[in-house]
Parts: sequence; C-alpha cells; structure tokens
Amino acid sequence: MSPGFGGHYWNDPRGVPGGVAGLDFGSQIPKNLFINSTFLVNQRGLAAVTGGANSPNWVCDRWWAVCTGGGNSVNIIPNYTPFGVNNMNLSLSISGNISIRYAGVEAIDASRLINGLATVNISFTKQNFNPTTTLTLQVIMGASGSDQNFTTNGSYAIGNTVLTTVDLANAVQDINSCVKNTFLVPNHVGNINISFRLDFASTTVFPVPNLLVRGISIVQGNVPIPFSVEFFEEELIKCQRYFQRYNFVGDNFFSMGVFQASSATVGQGYLALRPNMRVRPTITIVGTGVSLLSANAGAAYPITAFAYVGGSTTDGQNPLITATAPTGALVAGNATLVFDNGSPTSDVFLDAEL
Repeated sequence: MSPGFGGHYWNDPRGVPGGVAGLDFGSQIPKNLFINSTFLVNQRGLAAVTGGANSPNWVCDRWWAVCTGGGNSVNIIPNYTPFGVNNMNLSLSISGNISIRYAGVEAIDASRLINGLATVNISFTKQNFNPTTTLTLQVIMGASGSDQNFTTNGSYAIGNTVLTTVDLANAVQDINSCVKNTFLVPNHVGNINISFRLDFASTTVFPVPNLLVRGISIVQGNVPIPFSVEFFEEELIKCQRYFQRYNFVGDNFFSMGVFQASSATVGQGYLALRPNMRVRPTITIVGTGVSLLSANAGAAYPITAFAYVGGSTTDGQNPLITATAPTGALVAGNATLVFDNGSPTSDVFLDAEL
C-alpha cells in the first residue's frame, strides 16, 4: 500500500483519543476539502501546461499551473494502482520553475477548520533532485474573492495569511514518500489555497528533476485520514460547481435549451446549469461555430454571442440569457433549439471559479 493512502487515524475533536478505539466511523470523520485531488476530472481537456506556450493554464479541474522556461511542463498521467488516481507530473528540463496551485477552498467549506488544527497530506515520488533544486509547499488564506489566489509568478495578493510553509526538497527521493504538515487555522478563516513550487537553478547538473504528486488532502485534525477516492461522477459534479463545458468530444449536439426568438437574430432562454454553479458564470465562446440555433426550416446557424438578461446572480441557478445569430437565422415569436455542434475545437465555457 503506497504511503499517503494507508491506515492513518485522526484525533477525535470531541476529546476521544485517536486510534481504533477512539474512532467513530460516522459523520464525524473529516472530509478532504480538496476537490478533484485524484486529478481524474479534466473538463477543459488540456493535455499539458508548458513553459512559453500555454502557461499559465489549467492542468485539470480545480488545479492550475504556470511554467517558466520553454522545456518545462506539467501534465496528468495515469497511476496504475488499486486506488484509481492519476499523477500530476512536474518535469523541469531547463532552468526555471513550475508552480501548481489549487483553485481555492471556499470559506463556506474551510469553516470546518475554524479555530482548530488542519493537516495537509501528500504522497509523491521525487527523482533526480540535487542541490540546485528546491521544492516547497505553501498554504495561504485569503479574506474573500480572489485574494487567496497565486499569481503567475507564484506570489499572492496582499492581505493574505500564510498558514504554513513546508520545505520538501530534503524529503526522501526515488521512492513513494508521504509528507504531512499540521497547522493552526484562525477563527476568521477565509478561502484557502495551496501551492507547490519546484525550482531548478542550473542547466549544468543532469539528470534533471522530476516530481510525481498524488493523493493530496487537507482535513480537520492533526493526523491525516486515509486518502478518499470518490467515484468519478461525484468528483465531476463537485467540479461543475465551478466550471462547466458544453460540447464535450463525443457528446455531439448536446442541448443547451429551448430559446424564444425575439427578432431575426436574437433568442432568449434559460441556460441549463448542471448542477447550480457557485455564482452566475462567465460565458465564453471558444472557437467558431460553437453552438447552433436550429431555425424553422431545419437549418442551423452559429451563435455569435451570449449575454445575460436576468435571473440568478449569486447562487448559480438557471439564468435568462440571449443568444445572437446571423441575420435571418430566426423568426420573431418562434421557438428554436440551442445545441452544440459536436466540433472538437469549439466549445462554450461556463466559468464560476474563485
């Protein structure tokens, strides 16, 4: 059994000593506050984040990466173990650094940690580390909004509180390693973010460093609990609170709803959100001809713009929007169907990330 996934116990906050006799395997066992810590959900479909090309970017749902240096990259690779999790692979081939951050634990969830102890636990494999390589883990807390988020250079906004910093460079390398760090959470906890930073300062020392990360958790208490692997469907639903994508490859002609045409170019309808999102999302058309309006004669026209009319603003319920199409696509007063066109290069992104 790999370190980081095995038989750990936690100290019961009600004062019962930790260990088998003190465990209550019910609602009191703390949950991992990180969503998609198995790295299985990747709605954006990115293959890798590479320095100088598409950095910064999302490496998978809820996890974001930035690479400096053209040969450095982050990608998700399968981890063929009974636990059904993926590895996040950080690879440095030239001088530079890689920063990985979580998109943020909302204050409503982080409140479980108020005025108590929390533990960060990770399992990883290090290879080819040398004196010119550094690896740090940092947990920060922000008051609200986006101030807990790390910037592209790995720094973070003024007003944050650093909850803990861990130097991982000296941990055992070339084998499965497990590191935990326990820290105190204040009674005014806000959104929480975690960042890994891998730095390689020389191109003269080979082979170059590599890091495989898996099994990341942050939980209540001072002892890490067994890493929990949820079903893919459960992780996907949690991720869709923050991001949803229409036009998954293979989900050809996924319906976005029925719209009522108010003119020859504009239709109005409620956008089907599945599930409700954190806030009313930003709608972005990615690519061309991403979504189609099916007109009276059965012809399909590309949507050129979306705009909000009204409806939900804070709780992410189905908002009323307009969809604009080329002149003559619609007939005022008639209903039309809005659906994606099945193209692998065109999408509608709904973004409600922190």
